[in-house]
Formats: sequence, structure tokens, C-alpha cells
Amino acid sequence: MGESSERDYELSIKFLNVDLDVVSTRPTAPLTKSLDGIAYPLHETASDGQYLASYELTEPEKRAGTEFNAEQMVLEFCDAIAALTGDALSVWVLASKKEFNLGFDSGLHPRNLQWSLQPETLQRVADVDAALVITIYAVSTGDEVSA
Repeated sequence: MGESSERDYELSIKFLNVDLDVVSTRPTAPLTKSLDGIAYPLHETASDGQYLASYELTEPEKRAGTEFNAEQMVLEFCDAIAALTGDALSVWVLASKKEFNLGFDSGLHPRNLQWSLQPETLQRVADVDAALVITIYAVSTGDEVSA
């Protein structure tokens, strides 16, 4: 990629990934174990009797038949959740927050961009009692200060 192409790419609106965010009153370790091989924990923390875990699919673009897009990633998470049993299912059922977080980099082009999920996918999200969240990350100006 040339310098101009790289800059254009950096300033493009892009879908990044889908994270699964869970907050529960029960430790999330059984859920993490059940998702092993499908998703990995980005982080797991506990505070004041609440357990928070965020998961990301494990190399979704490398699994046969799986496209690297929001719809397929949400469906893959739904399949994994629908298959939960035992303690992992208890963590899920008792969770106060169950969200599929679709992450996007904002950008300067294209002027507008539409992403959609099919009604069947939205039904699957509802069937596992989860919500959809969209996170849009600001365009980097290079002036950001890290904390």
C-alpha cells in the first residue's frame, strides 16, 4: 500500500469486530471455559460482587464458512450461547448485562455507510436474551494523549 492509500484506509469508516460483554453476580469462569475455542476473554474483572467479562471470537476469519462480518460474528456468538449448559448457562441466565458490541472506526469516507442485520439475526439475539450495542471510535488525529 502506498502512503496515500494507507492514509485513505486510515480515514475510512471500518467495521472492526464484535465483542460480547457480560456482567453477572456469578463468576464468569464457567462461561469462559464453555466459550474456549470459540471466543477468548479480552478481560475478566470482579468488583463489589459483580463479575465483568468481555469476549472476542477466536480468529473468525480462519474458520471455514465464516465470513468476517458483523452478522456472521453475532450469529456465531448466538450459536455458542444457545449451546451453554450447567454453570455456564447459569452465569448467562443470571447476568444483568449481555451485549453484543459492534465496533467501528469512524472516518472521513465514504460520506455515509450503512450496516444492517437481518431480522433472523435480530431474533437470534433476542432468543439468547442479549442486546446489541454499537461503539464508534473517533478518527485518530495523532494528538491523543495516552493515560
